[in-house]
Amino acid sequence: MSEHLNNDNVTDSLRMPQKEIERLLSEIDRSSSSAGSSRRRMRRRSMDGRKMVVVLLGANNERKSITAVGRNLSATGVGFLCGGFLHPGIRCVVALRDLQGKAHGVPGSITRCGHVKGHLHDIGVRFDDAIKPHEFIQMKSDDVFNIENVSPDELEGRLLVIEDSRADQRLLAHHLKGSKLELDFVGDGEGGLQSLGDQPDLVLIDYHLPDMTGADWVVKARENGLTRPVILVTADKSAAVHASARTAGCDAVITKPFTRQGLMQAIAEFLVGERSSRPQISNASLGLNRDLLQQYVNDLHKYADDIANSIEKQDIEVLRSLLLEIRGTAAGHGFASVSELAEDAATSLSASMDINEAMTDIQRLLSACQCARLPKSEENAESDAAESATKG
Repeated sequence: MSEHLNNDNVTDSLRMPQKEIERLLSEIDRSSSSAGSSRRRMRRRSMDGRKMVVVLLGANNERKSITAVGRNLSATGVGFLCGGFLHPGIRCVVALRDLQGKAHGVPGSITRCGHVKGHLHDIGVRFDDAIKPHEFIQMKSDDVFNIENVSPDELEGRLLVIEDSRADQRLLAHHLKGSKLELDFVGDGEGGLQSLGDQPDLVLIDYHLPDMTGADWVVKARENGLTRPVILVTADKSAAVHASARTAGCDAVITKPFTRQGLMQAIAEFLVGERSSRPQISNASLGLNRDLLQQYVNDLHKYADDIANSIEKQDIEVLRSLLLEIRGTAAGHGFASVSELAEDAATSLSASMDINEAMTDIQRLLSACQCARLPKSEENAESDAAESATKG
């Protein structure tokens, strides 16, 4: 979307002294704070009145660039002040500068326009695809999680916990009661590496382990092919530990002691969201043979490879055939959401007959196929429950 930012004709829509803008921003923020955020899904980060450019997209490729003042930013949208009314539904591209100063064009749609004062309006934009706010706003290393309110029953998937402290194991199990997570506990790094064969959806690992550091474990796991996200847990708040975690390939760091809500926010960051990014777990209630379902999981993993190859070769016909195959078979094996994603991808490809134009929907399906697996068998679940009981 960078092509939309190459317009030097930017209209100053604000036409107001900076101090007056800052005063109005403070009033709006106070009003928003008093209203509360109990129903808000995504955490909003203050943009401190940062100047920005918004490109409004019209018919026949018409574009108009205006200045705006950023109010807040979340993973799914942005709020800003501008001069003039903007109709909800208008397509736009928001120019956001990352921490290195590079401009990124983020496409979205205007969803809200409220009058503030005079010609100024408070605008809300929802992005087409989620962003990572920490790439644009400086944050503390353990304050980067974006989902503000998490319910335990939203958490689903297989969580591998590598933690040698029995007390911390019990505390984690207590915090995650009521969730749909399958918890696998191991007490050292070597056991954690062996447990990767169980295909965890997320790894939670302590920094200080008996046989290696958590950072060293992540390096070995990545070398062994682990692609799933890893959250490192540490009581050490030093910059050196946090830097080593990032360098090793950790996706996030949380610091002890943490609250139950803080833990769930960290886990939700990687297991709650778009259908494509969540673990794709077959609906066991269909009554199909487990071996048959496992064969189909293997098929989905192969479909992901075949889709990637078709994209590389730009082979539309083969790709379209794969999408239709997945659409027709996934739901019957308990993967209804995968079938829906295949439907979206097939529709986009048929409408455009251009792989690049349909790439967003295709990539979502590819990711979902890679995440497919079966729920833990009842026999293994009972064994794990018995083992956890003995630890308690």
